[in-house]
Amino acid sequence: MPALNERNGACSADAVLKAFDQRRTALDDLKETTEKLLARFLKEKNLLFQSIQSRVKDREKLKVKYIDPQKDYLSFEDIPDVVGFRIITYYLEDIDYVSQILRSEFEVIGKPDDKRFVNAETIGQFGYSAYHIDCRYSTARLQQTEYKRFRDIRFEIQITTVLGHAWAEIHHASYDRSSTSPLEEQRSFRRLAAVLELADTEFSRIREEKRKRELFEDVRQEVNLTLPIFGEQS
Repeated sequence: MPALNERNGACSADAVLKAFDQRRTALDDLKETTEKLLARFLKEKNLLFQSIQSRVKDREKLKVKYIDPQKDYLSFEDIPDVVGFRIITYYLEDIDYVSQILRSEFEVIGKPDDKRFVNAETIGQFGYSAYHIDCRYSTARLQQTEYKRFRDIRFEIQITTVLGHAWAEIHHASYDRSSTSPLEEQRSFRRLAAVLELADTEFSRIREEKRKRELFEDVRQEVNLTLPIFGEQS
């Protein structure tokens, strides 16, 4: 990717920060309002989730991200996660269910980034596991007075499990991937990631087996109630 001064038509970093400052109140309002909406959507679908986290990106971190030569942003509007949310579920399979809910409630921008299998092509590699989706408010919702101020503001929603969230927090706090780390340290983090991935899978397997067992028991009891008692006159 080109450096900022080599990006054709790119706004300056100062212009991006000015746009951020001008919209800060709306960004904070969107964070609070959207977090409540997300909780409502999930509860209406009777989906059990651990928590929803939200944040507006720090001003200095915004600048660093914008000028990063690995990015190709041209303006403030191009940055997808100025406002970010993380929905933390209990089970892996709930991630897809949550993503379906989001698609029905928001306008999705571009193709979602499925990071659940980020290292799947490399045998023996494990790491961050989540589903990222870039959104903005739908045209229908923007017609409502309380949401009009959020027009043209995009935001990112990450969906992960409790264990996926734990990995992200520990990894972010303890391991700088940009630094040169000892091989054994890297191996240790990979082992931790593998254990968490295995645990996530096993929790889902146990829940599915429990669901099947309960369904079988319900059917068995229903059949027993409808069968005549031996020797009973019909």
